[in-house]
Parts: sequence; C-alpha cells; structure tokens
Amino acid sequence: MMTKETVPIEMPFGNYALEGISEINLPDPLPILPLAPAWKYVFIVLALWLFYVAVKKTVYWLNNRYRKQALLKLEAITQQEPSIQSVSAVGQLLKGTSLYVFTREQIASLTGKAWFEQLNTQAQTPVFDESSQTLLGASLYMRDQQAISTSQWQALIEQTTNWIKTHPYTGVKPLVNPIKLANPFLARGQKDA
Repeated sequence: MMTKETVPIEMPFGNYALEGISEINLPDPLPILPLAPAWKYVFIVLALWLFYVAVKKTVYWLNNRYRKQALLKLEAITQQEPSIQSVSAVGQLLKGTSLYVFTREQIASLTGKAWFEQLNTQAQTPVFDESSQTLLGASLYMRDQQAISTSQWQALIEQTTNWIKTHPYTGVKPLVNPIKLANPFLARGQKDA
C-alpha cells in the first residue's frame, strides 16, 4: 500500500524569471480635492454666486406669486359657461391683479377707455383689443339673457392670460425687495439704469 507524503519545496514558488527582483514602493495616492489655495477661492466665489442666484430666484418667485394665483382664478372662471357673470368676474380679476401691482391712486379711479389704455401701456405690447374692451365695458349693462359668443369669450380669456403673464412687476408692494449688485464698470457717481 502506498502512503502519501508531502515533500517540502525549498525554492520559492512563482515565476522563476522574476526571482531576484524586489517590489517597487509606490507613492501615496493623490488626494481627490485640490489643495491649492486658488481652488479654495474659486469654490468660495462659486458658492457665493450660487447663493446669490438662489436668493434672486426666490425673491422673484415670492414677488410674482400673485401671477400664479391670478392664473389659477382665471382658469376657474374659464371652466364656467360664457355669461355676463363670468365676464364680470374676469373684469374683477383684472382690477384686483392690477391693484396688487400698481398703487390704488393709479388704478381705482380708471374706467372705460382710460382703464384699458392703462392696462395696454403697462403691458410689454398692447394686449386688449376693441372687442374685449367693449365686452368688458358693456358687461355691467347687459342683461343675463344676452348671449356672449364663444369667440369673444376665448379672445377675452387669451388676452387676460397674456396680460397677467407679461405685465411688468413694478414692485409697489414687494414682499421682498429685489437685490441689485453694484455694477463695477460704471464711472464714479454714475447710476445704473
């Protein structure tokens, strides 16, 4: 019977061609974050710029929330059938929205053509045409039985939506005052436009 015996190997096991070569000591791995001071300043400036942009966008959002609320109310009015009450509700919405942006002295006393001229001059481009002006102005004196055409109603809703979206915010009653940085390219004493 044969027994198994282990025979010790006296030579190192592996590739015999690399027998006398020792391993090279590798340097420490490079750090991920740059350690140069200039990069720290770049990151600080970038963080400050991102903070400025975030604050500016937040201020814009806070000061223009009334637009979203007005558009939601207009959407609710649009769901109704075209009637004298819905046209009157659009007129009330326009007056309320403009009172939020402009002073009461500018808006409260205006009616008729003067009211629509004010709305059109405050928008970037004239929004309300003669048909919508006539419809809104005559809605106070129309009977409930008088019909309003769908094309007039759609034009009024479209023009009102356009005015709410595009009129400039003059900032009469801002929740937060807008931030403006000084312009370094202006001459001393010169004001930024």
